[in-house]
Amino acid sequence: MQSWRNNPPARSVNVLDLCTGTGCIPLLFHHELFNQSDFEPNIGYITGIDISHHALELAEENKTQCVQNTQTHQSSSTNLNFRTLSEMQFLKADILAEHSNSLSVMSKLKEAQGASRSKPTYDILISNPPYISTSAFRRTTSASVRKYEPKLALVPPVPNPSTVQNTDDDGDLFYPKLFELATMMDTKVVLFEVADMEQAIRVAGLAGEDWEAVEIWRDDPGAGGDEVEFVDVGEGEGRRRVDVRGVGNGRSVVAYRGEGSG
Repeated sequence: MQSWRNNPPARSVNVLDLCTGTGCIPLLFHHELFNQSDFEPNIGYITGIDISHHALELAEENKTQCVQNTQTHQSSSTNLNFRTLSEMQFLKADILAEHSNSLSVMSKLKEAQGASRSKPTYDILISNPPYISTSAFRRTTSASVRKYEPKLALVPPVPNPSTVQNTDDDGDLFYPKLFELATMMDTKVVLFEVADMEQAIRVAGLAGEDWEAVEIWRDDPGAGGDEVEFVDVGEGEGRRRVDVRGVGNGRSVVAYRGEGSG
């Protein structure tokens, strides 16, 4: 895999977080990126999208707190650091909506960017979508999670539950749409969080042939040194062997192409 740190793209990199919730992922991404003392990031803009108005209000509050903290420590921040943080956007959109819908991701991003470009382009797409299946939510999700965390953030909305034959896999609902959006936005790198290794294998199998490299990352993908496992994913002509990195349970599916692969 070719490192963007060693081979940075010529233009600035745009980052999109779908199902952003309270904005913790893009805010943490920004913080970690700009606290790498040996790395000068080349970031354009960072955007988070969610369907929950309440979650987006919390995301804005969290961003405001981060901006205030950055202002307090101006000596340790750069102009680019402050600009990309203060200009971070959180938008309301429905990931699963048809592209013609005014609440669709593409419609909202086009509306936000105005007429400056023909289509939204995001180089990195991150998502921690609702991935718990209906049956797992009933059988294995702890009572405290079911009671205190919004189900909207945990279980994908199934339009007609009575027509679903297998509720063990309906937690995968978002992933085909995420790969579709990544293709539409010319994304070079995607990272999708998953529940476990079984789901990671299914999601990795959804990546099309245009993704030059697909990997499954465990809880600690950097552990284990150069030791890499392999697993076969997909079916028929789409079957491929992917790397499994790190130790722990399967936690993320990562795919690269173009500048992001090697």
